[in-house]
Amino acid sequence: MGGKSSVPRDVSNDTNSNLKMGLLSIQGQKDENNDSLLYNMDMGDGNSLFCVFSGHGGEHVAALCKKHFVEILRKKGSYVKKNYEKALEMTFVELD
Repeated sequence: MGGKSSVPRDVSNDTNSNLKMGLLSIQGQKDENNDSLLYNMDMGDGNSLFCVFSGHGGEHVAALCKKHFVEILRKKGSYVKKNYEKALEMTFVELD
């Protein structure tokens, strides 16, 4: 099984007063890497969010999730009540 060279697709780093973050997304064996990466170091309420949306459903699906995830999450009543597990679950279900 021959391998293709891995080419970096997304490379980024960021820092704030509490966190240091680095990410690297590479193209492996497949012809394309359709994943979308999302990070928000401070959502304005002390929370941070780090997501990888798999491109298995296509690049448009992953991009849609990246574009709308934070907006939908923050509107959930469970997020406001700090029930983050439920808020994340409900956000994924809505996007699905």
